[in-house]
Amino acid sequence: MDEAMREAAYGLARAVDTDLAKIHTSTPAANKIGADGSSAKLGGVLTVGSALYDYLVDLKVILDENNCPDDGRRWVVVPAWAEGMLLKDSRFVNATDAGNAIRANGVIGKAAGFNVHMSNNVTNDGQSVKTYRIIAGHPMALSYADQINGVEAYRPELRFASAVKGLHLWGYKVVRPALLATLYAKNAAS
Repeated sequence: MDEAMREAAYGLARAVDTDLAKIHTSTPAANKIGADGSSAKLGGVLTVGSALYDYLVDLKVILDENNCPDDGRRWVVVPAWAEGMLLKDSRFVNATDAGNAIRANGVIGKAAGFNVHMSNNVTNDGQSVKTYRIIAGHPMALSYADQINGVEAYRPELRFASAVKGLHLWGYKVVRPALLATLYAKNAAS
């Protein structure tokens, strides 16, 4: 039962993460680098040692110009392949404490003033060579609330087993879109 509860909790978190990844649609046009179906700077192809860290700096500048607080709470969410590129970039690796392990909750470190998170739910345009929408921002950009509204154990019909069901409610609203920035980027390996 404990393993089933852990798996259900992961599934709930993944559903919320997938839904929150859609906030890129609220990013103002002036806060975007690239677009769906078109290339970002340098052709939009990120390669090891070339552009990803530089793009993070560009996202930082966009937020700076919009008076986004620089209080250590800025975040950026990258797909797994981009995380790998950052981990190979000496500017990122050398900026963290030596031997620092990947942190809890998907935080892989800090880069260009952002807490860097990895998510497999970063949205893309669905083309054969996908353009991913890497989102950066500050917690003040959106309002989020969630609640587990009732959990109960029960015996499923036609089985000799125990089960648990519950209702997870969540919602968000972008309240300060100027505190969001989006990078449209392609994986050079795909």
